[in-house]
Amino acid sequence: MKQILSELIAALEELRAVSNEQQEQLKRTRARAGKMQEAFEASLSEMLSGNRASRQKFTESLDLGRRDVTHSHSLSVRRVTAFLDASRALMHLYAYSDARGVADCISELLRQIRLIDVADPPVINDLSPLPSNDEDSVNQDERQRRTLEDIRTHQERMRAYVERNQRRADAHIEQADLLLDEAISLANSFLGAQTLG
Repeated sequence: MKQILSELIAALEELRAVSNEQQEQLKRTRARAGKMQEAFEASLSEMLSGNRASRQKFTESLDLGRRDVTHSHSLSVRRVTAFLDASRALMHLYAYSDARGVADCISELLRQIRLIDVADPPVINDLSPLPSNDEDSVNQDERQRRTLEDIRTHQERMRAYVERNQRRADAHIEQADLLLDEAISLANSFLGAQTLG
């Protein structure tokens, strides 16, 4: 049973390590997104003031971070693998009658974590499409200025939307980490009791 508990703890600790890495990646991604947002807004202001070259400058400044996408996928694979490893260890732990209670508790904590992962569907009600600017009565420059103003308004709404979702995601991350820490503590306590007994 000690070997199974050790495997369970290793899987839970891997989940925690992945969560920590994902949070660090999230910080970097948010910082890069903030810089891109600032560059876009500066470029938009320049275009509104008549500087047409700013569009090219903004496009050249984009850093899409393709490496982060690959790393994010790798972290997702590690997370799913750790969940599966923990589930397998819990399944084997159920074979021991004196371990069923702790196995049930840890299983329920992992269930709650997985449900947090998928709890909220994306909410996009407040992101209405850009208004149409097809009025024949306005000249090309006025139409472009209106379009840029509409884009600015849309970007402001988008920023508020992203900030709300980030706050919600941060709360979910914190809640899931607390549950995971509780599962690790339970498993370690039970292993300690087995070692002493």
